[in-house]
Amino acid sequence: MKTFKQFQEGLLKKAILTVGGAFLAKKGLDKAKKSFDNYIDNQRDKPGGGNTRPGADKIYFGDKKNK
Repeated sequence: MKTFKQFQEGLLKKAILTVGGAFLAKKGLDKAKKSFDNYIDNQRDKPGGGNTRPGADKIYFGDKKNK
């Protein structure tokens, strides 16, 4: 049977891996959102593409300077 110290070390390792995985997943989701927002903005700038509601051409989801 494991000692209490070994149990704590295993628990700490699992916690570190979980936090690290969550951090990488968040970075990936943020990058995907930024990429999709830029795609929407680029489609809106094409003639006849994107959202054609009045005033919608002035709304951009992503940062057009950081494509």
